[in-house]
Amino acid sequence: MFNGNHKSLHIKLLITIWAIWNSRNRLLYEGFIQRVEKVVTFIKGYCQELEVLSHSFNHPSRHDSDKWCAPPPLHYKINVDASVRLVDSKSSLGFLARDSESNIMGAGFYINNNLSLVFSAEAEVIFQGLEFAKDLGLHRVVVEGDNKSMVEKLISHSQDILDIGSIIQDVKILASSFASCACRFIGWSGNQSAQALASEGLKSSSNLFWVDAPPLVKSLAARDRRLLEPP
Repeated sequence: MFNGNHKSLHIKLLITIWAIWNSRNRLLYEGFIQRVEKVVTFIKGYCQELEVLSHSFNHPSRHDSDKWCAPPPLHYKINVDASVRLVDSKSSLGFLARDSESNIMGAGFYINNNLSLVFSAEAEVIFQGLEFAKDLGLHRVVVEGDNKSMVEKLISHSQDILDIGSIIQDVKILASSFASCACRFIGWSGNQSAQALASEGLKSSSNLFWVDAPPLVKSLAARDRRLLEPP
C-alpha cells in the first residue's frame, strides 16, 4: 500500500487519521468538542511543518552558524526559540537580549495557550522577541533563531501563502520600526539560552521577564559564550 510514488499523500492520510482519532478521544474522555475547522487547520499546519522540517534535515546548516557571537558595537542581539506541548496546545516563547560585549540586557518567556503548531510558534516568538527589544528601548537589533526555514521566510520579499502568513507580515512591519533590524539563522548549539528559557516557560503558568540577570539566565548566557572561547 505505502509505496514511494504517493508518499506525501500517505503521510497526509496518516496525519488526518491521527487528528480525527485525537479529536474523538477528547470528546470521549474530556467531553470537549473540537470544531471541524480547527481540526482541518491543525492537519494543514502539521503537514506544512513536516514539510519544512524535512527540508531542513535535507539541507543541514554549516558548522560556523552553530556558534553564538556578539553583535557589532551599538547593536543588540535577540536570540529566540519556541517550545510546544501538543497535549494541551501550550507554547512557550523564550528570548534573550545581549549587547556587543555579551552583557545581558534582558530575558524572558511568553506563554501562549492557543498555539499548538511549532512553525506558528517559531514565527510568533520572533515577534515577541522584537516586542521585548522595543520595550527595552533597543533600536539596532539582530534577531537569531534556529528555525532556518522561518528565517528564510522573513528575509524573503515574496508574500507568504501559508496559514502563518499574517504573523510573518506582522513581524516584518514591527522589524521596519527599528533603525536597523536583521534576522539570521543560528544552529541549535548556539541558541541554547533561548531554548532553555522556552523549555522553562512550559513549566510556568504565567509570563516572566527580567531586565537584570538572575542566576539562571547568567548561566545560560555563559554557556553560549563558552563556544567562542578556545579549549
